[in-house]
Amino acid sequence: MANEIPTKGILKTEALKHYILETSAYPREHELLKELRKATVQKYGNLSEMEVPVDEGLLLSMLLKITNAKNTLELGVFTGYSLLSTALALPDDGRITAIDIDKEAYEVGLEFIKKAGVDHKINFIHSDGIKALDQLVKDKKEFDFAFADADKSNYVNFHERLLKLVKVGGIIAFDNTLWFGFVAEDEEGVPEHMREYRKALIEFNKKLALDTRIEVSQISIGDGVTLCRRLFHRVFYILNWIQIQFFIHFISWIFGYMRVVLNCVAFAVCFSNKTLFSLLYFFSFCCDAVDGWCARRFNQVSTFGAVLDMVTDRVSTACLLVVLSQVYRPSLVFLSLLALDIASHWLQMYSVWLLSFVAGRSCHFNSDITTLFSTGFDIVGLVDETDRQYHSGENSFRLSRIMDTSALSRYGKPKVLSFQTPLHRNTLFSAMAKPVSIEVYNPNGKYRVVSTKPMPGTRWINLLVDQGCRVEICHLKKTILSVEDIINLIGNRCDGVIGQLTEDWGETLFSALSKAGGKAFSNMAVGYNNVDVEAANKYGIAVGNTPGVLTETTAELAASLSLAAARRIVEADGFMRAGLYEGWLPHLFVGNLLKGQTVGVIGAGRIGSAYARMMVEGFKMNLIYFDLYQSTRLEKFVTAYGQFLKANGEQPVTWKRASSMEEVLREADLISLHPVLDKTTYHLVNKERLAMMKKEAILVNCSRGPVIDEEALVNHLRENPMFRVGLDVFEEEPFMKPGLADMKNAIVVPHIASASKWTREGMATLAALNVVGRIKGYPIWSDPNRVDPFLNENASPPNASPSIVNSKALGNELIVIIYLERFCHSASGSFRLITLCRRIKRTKTRAILLDYDGTSMPQGTSAILCSLLALKAERER
Repeated sequence: MANEIPTKGILKTEALKHYILETSAYPREHELLKELRKATVQKYGNLSEMEVPVDEGLLLSMLLKITNAKNTLELGVFTGYSLLSTALALPDDGRITAIDIDKEAYEVGLEFIKKAGVDHKINFIHSDGIKALDQLVKDKKEFDFAFADADKSNYVNFHERLLKLVKVGGIIAFDNTLWFGFVAEDEEGVPEHMREYRKALIEFNKKLALDTRIEVSQISIGDGVTLCRRLFHRVFYILNWIQIQFFIHFISWIFGYMRVVLNCVAFAVCFSNKTLFSLLYFFSFCCDAVDGWCARRFNQVSTFGAVLDMVTDRVSTACLLVVLSQVYRPSLVFLSLLALDIASHWLQMYSVWLLSFVAGRSCHFNSDITTLFSTGFDIVGLVDETDRQYHSGENSFRLSRIMDTSALSRYGKPKVLSFQTPLHRNTLFSAMAKPVSIEVYNPNGKYRVVSTKPMPGTRWINLLVDQGCRVEICHLKKTILSVEDIINLIGNRCDGVIGQLTEDWGETLFSALSKAGGKAFSNMAVGYNNVDVEAANKYGIAVGNTPGVLTETTAELAASLSLAAARRIVEADGFMRAGLYEGWLPHLFVGNLLKGQTVGVIGAGRIGSAYARMMVEGFKMNLIYFDLYQSTRLEKFVTAYGQFLKANGEQPVTWKRASSMEEVLREADLISLHPVLDKTTYHLVNKERLAMMKKEAILVNCSRGPVIDEEALVNHLRENPMFRVGLDVFEEEPFMKPGLADMKNAIVVPHIASASKWTREGMATLAALNVVGRIKGYPIWSDPNRVDPFLNENASPPNASPSIVNSKALGNELIVIIYLERFCHSASGSFRLITLCRRIKRTKTRAILLDYDGTSMPQGTSAILCSLLALKAERER
């Protein structure tokens, strides 16, 4: 046929497909399903591939049994293979609403459905999908499970309607979402008749990935099945627009004032009788007044207020009970008053639960309570670290027996209250929130530390847990969190936060962290230009970063980009993948030889110097560098290496410290940028400075994107096709300036300079130790470039914060690290050692002695000199 349909699905080989079917699918296929499959092939030939495959039918059947579905919806039936699979899986009282525009195809399978005796379960609607779904929505139908295998170009419209029809916790399954694997291929390689649906499914998959109303799992069975678990309840979704918190306040207000009226009536009657009980009831009335005052005065932030509230409320109720039962026992009127008073009291207490029953009919106190919390509400701390339940009268709830807090963390965003604060009903349903998965370690920890992103490795988690921290890791499906997202994560109580370079940490966030009792924030990065350090100082919050661990790996990527640009590797790779290679040619992708050329480094700090050493020693390049400070160690290295080459009969390398950046740009063949980003380095490389560079020069940037004027760079690349650039960072990440991605002489990678396993795990460790060090009041490590003691997995890290950038502003104590090896190999070692120890003693700074093996030995200031001298003497012997 002209429009042939692929038969392998997304599997690589036909053999693999048959292996799966023959080992696990065909042996369990129902006999009537086999007959239906044969009948479909006989009538429709190759188009029978539109039918659901056997293994997918078994998957649907298992899902229905696992979820105990009874009422299902099927959109797109064809000959009814999936329909019969569903009918066989449902209990006898189960029902299926099946929709298809092709009744003739449905009647092919109807014969086998009747043979199976399940035709009574099926209500077939011969209609267009959108029209039928709209009618079901209008009729307020509700389904446990829905399966869509119809017009792919309408999947987005189907999805919106199915969300209104499927209940909370129910599953919506979409078939063909990988479209025979074509969604991952270039359009040129896709048959013409498959392109329309391919494009529609790509857009649909993107929409599902960003839809916060569902959980998504894409399964590579057949040609792709996407399962969507619905999170939001439609009633709650509507209540969000009418401000659910106001609604609860209104209910509470009605019941509260009903009690006041009843109390006034009862008091008036008591007073007219002038009995002893009048005084008792007057005391009850006063207790109610104190109760109300406590609830407003302390606003649920004081243990004293909560306890006083509870006591006065209980006394008030007891007094009322005594008065009305003893004095007015014969009167039905006042017995009714008693009943109404008590009833209104408890209705006021449990108005939230009343609302939950109104909003969701399947919300029960025990088995189904998690359904209520899977709708996207804030989840709040319910019990304290010792599992004590705070329940102060009408203002809080005892929930520990009803739901598991660790399980709740899977359903919603934690807004953790102070563990000395009762759970107030107004907080419980404070606002609608996007579903967030929070991974919690050591839930009973004393200190709460939040990580805005999952970080590599587990050592950082273990270190925090060992220090008594409750660790919460956010798995929000957003690359960059907004300020509002982070404020919600911080909540009402947070001791420290580990954040990312992509987040904007300014006045708003530091204010929120300070109000929550936070002491520290650490970037998981060496840079901190995303942090307003002055705002952090204002709120007394320490700001950490992670230097000393990513030097070599960042320098390696800069070297990799240099080589790839010089030899045009990315261009050549694309050429091969496009099938354009027809044989060797003399001028095919001719690049630059690096040996003997000049490498220019702008910013010869840790990373810049490491990169320079790699290029000089690895490729025998001459060095020219520009930095505000002289890099003596780098100069000595190049000099020594040049002498080594000369001694071995080779051309020695040279170095030169340029007097200006322009000098580097003019002379170097390869230039790598490593400056700090500030006002003086913004657009450091602009149109004018690009024009100074050689026509075939190579520019590499692994520092910060705004160092280069990206728009000017695009124009320069377009005008100078032999000029090449390698970029790891961009001016407005995650976006690139228009035209940059189209430049064949540009290599672009997504900010992966530090992306080696050891480095990223080390960064996570340092960030965690920065935060916990400030929480615990440890001193500051004074040499953030020497962080090896923190990264040794075989030993406990020092009790210090590795790198706090605003330690001086906060007046934090420093630790001086003394490396024994620095004092054991020179004649002046003892004198320098004594001078150092005197300075330590004078400034009252703590000191840690590090032996050759990196072992840390903290000692008193007076004893450290003796220890150092003794060890030095021992080494010299």
